[in-house]
Amino acid sequence: METKTTEELLERRTAIASEIETEGADLDALEAEARAINSELENRKNAEAEREEMRNAVANGEGETIKEIKEEREKTMTFEEIRSSKEYIDAYVTGIKTDNFSECRALLENRDASPLLTVNASGAVPVPTYVEDRIKTAWENNEIARRIRRTYYKGNLQVGFEASSDGAKVHTEGGDAIADEALVLGIIELVPEMIKKTIRLSDEVLDMKGEAFLDYLIDEFENKIVAKIAEAAVTVVVNAQASSDATHIGVPQLVDAPDIDTVVQALALLTNDAANPVVVCNRGTYAVIRAAALNANYSVDPFEGCSVLFTSALDAYADASSGEDYMIVGDLSAVQANFPNGDNIKFVIDPYTEATKDLVRITGRVYAGIGITEVGMLAVVKKA
Repeated sequence: METKTTEELLERRTAIASEIETEGADLDALEAEARAINSELENRKNAEAEREEMRNAVANGEGETIKEIKEEREKTMTFEEIRSSKEYIDAYVTGIKTDNFSECRALLENRDASPLLTVNASGAVPVPTYVEDRIKTAWENNEIARRIRRTYYKGNLQVGFEASSDGAKVHTEGGDAIADEALVLGIIELVPEMIKKTIRLSDEVLDMKGEAFLDYLIDEFENKIVAKIAEAAVTVVVNAQASSDATHIGVPQLVDAPDIDTVVQALALLTNDAANPVVVCNRGTYAVIRAAALNANYSVDPFEGCSVLFTSALDAYADASSGEDYMIVGDLSAVQANFPNGDNIKFVIDPYTEATKDLVRITGRVYAGIGITEVGMLAVVKKA
């Protein structure tokens, strides 16, 4: 009965009055039910009267506050949500322009407890996710840079390698003992250097806000610096000595004019560790080899199925000097780039040097050590 509404109880009481007149009705049961309904209705009336009395008393200022309940209205944002927010992007742009990232740190103080990064007053703040995605795109769009191996160890990085070894030998039963292995081990040290680019901005450009300003910086700096890292990777290969020793990894050399069999001869100089070989050359050299293939009067792939990556860091064969490297063949994962401070560009703002011209100098820089750390995975082709 307690589950029924007051309206339902009133309707039932009216129905009981009709049922009593019915022939054969259970009068005792109906009478008991009617009493119960009347009692429930009276209880509800009294309870409502008490509630009304309490409401009037509270309205007149009577009573005592026992507990105050406050609703938590602000939701703590996660680390990634903050880095993805427009507020953080604007604060990061302000930090770049003023070299003061206190706004970013203030936003990060509201993050949850899960991030793996600790942000303090003197440490660098994380870049917005928008910048991170654009940087990733810059690396992916450079065919040479995305194939080299990237690491992030602090300081100078030393990498051990096996310069040469004899390998296993067969020992005939009863025969003389086999000779000890002639094993030569070496260590490569990647010493980081600063890669920089400086541009001059007018005050109007510096007034750009949010993503527009970041787009400008990334286009001006990130793409150019990634291209410079790719060029540096090519340079360390062509400057490598021909054979390995305790402190250098050698790159075998082929002396040949570009022809339909040049790449296959260079591939023969590699070990089985070169799982994903490519050809790196100038477009002029590519044209010479393609022309040779077209003039062969039969179907031939002069590049042996290898991807061809173009670079201006190598001269075309026609422009190369005698003895100069004009082509690289091999697996570029043998080249390692170590970034002690991360591969994000750090910016330095100089609003003073050319203030009379209303120009601001911005220098973007990244610290990187680049070198060959794998044996037998690269070869170069020299001009005869």
